[in-house]
Amino acid sequence: MTEPTIRLFNSKDRAGCLAIFDQNVPTYFGETERADYCAFLDDLTCLYFVMELNGEIIGCGGYGTNDDTSNVGVFCWGMIAPMHHQKGYGKLLAKMRLNAMREDDTMASVVVNTSQRTAKFFEKLGFETKSITKDGFAEGLDNVEMQLIF
Repeated sequence: MTEPTIRLFNSKDRAGCLAIFDQNVPTYFGETERADYCAFLDDLTCLYFVMELNGEIIGCGGYGTNDDTSNVGVFCWGMIAPMHHQKGYGKLLAKMRLNAMREDDTMASVVVNTSQRTAKFFEKLGFETKSITKDGFAEGLDNVEMQLIF
């Protein structure tokens, strides 16, 4: 089986990333979040990557630093196309980002805002829940703030 590759996002990847977002609505993202994701892609302020398999974008995700504290990393808009869930690709993308952040001596921890539907995924990577806001992303999608200290 061909292994996926991970590379930096470029503007030509926008449609592929939006397609993955749309495929993950409403299970993992709220419809109302689409405008925020579009704005994010149009004005990137972090490192953002795409994962390709046989030339097709199957996932994307990035990281940056917290606006208030430069030594706190932040996971940004990570997602995998549903037909590729449960194959280890999300874990591969997350670990690549975590490893890059660990190599940055200035980062002490990383936070992610995710939903209750993916919180267990992040727990397996060592993240701990810091707060939960019911319906924080959309109706039925809680905002679970999680942190991993390096």
